[in-house]
Amino acid sequence: MKRKLKQNLITFYNSKSPVSEQIKAVRTSLNFATIDQDAQVILITSPTPSSGKSVVSSNLAVSYAQQDKKVLIIDGDLRKATQHYQFKADPYRGLSSLLIGKLSIADAIQETFVPNLSVLTSGPMPPNPAELLSTNKLDTLMDEFKKSFDIIIIDTPPVINLTDAVVISRVADGIILVVRANHTQKNEVSRSVEILKTTNKKLFGTILNDAKYEVSDYYYY
Repeated sequence: MKRKLKQNLITFYNSKSPVSEQIKAVRTSLNFATIDQDAQVILITSPTPSSGKSVVSSNLAVSYAQQDKKVLIIDGDLRKATQHYQFKADPYRGLSSLLIGKLSIADAIQETFVPNLSVLTSGPMPPNPAELLSTNKLDTLMDEFKKSFDIIIIDTPPVINLTDAVVISRVADGIILVVRANHTQKNEVSRSVEILKTTNKKLFGTILNDAKYEVSDYYYY
């Protein structure tokens, strides 16, 4: 488990690796692409499961924290949560509990072992994730989070066949789509872009994950 954690959170455990450098490049591109607009809240999704969106989300969050930004990563995947594994956090003190009013913000947000980085885990899995995320409570919470954090990254479920990411997008400033080489189909990418266009939110870009680097055996995001 420890080895897998180090592999997944490579920007923290090996900040000089080729993968970490690629994540830094993504961060830099985002900074330039959003220089004239608000990009405080970034939503990350993928067309289908197993694309690596959660690993990309956590590493991008670490990369921003390494810039001395105060960062919050939110596990908005109330169906298949992963961020509590990445950051060794309590999975039950999270977003779903906040949304139903069973927890305060102070009790829900957890500091991580990464300096400047806090995590809001998913909380207990509710029977109606999309409906719960549709409530005005999420908007109210986000307004509070934005007062305390420079960057907020929301890891959301895949966009095809689930409405959660589209529902959450209303509180985001823009969206990143993560696709996986030799896994995600072209028609899935096209379908995802069409779905995301309905949100009227800017698509900051697409990250190609797990693509083999031509001059070495390393992989990058």
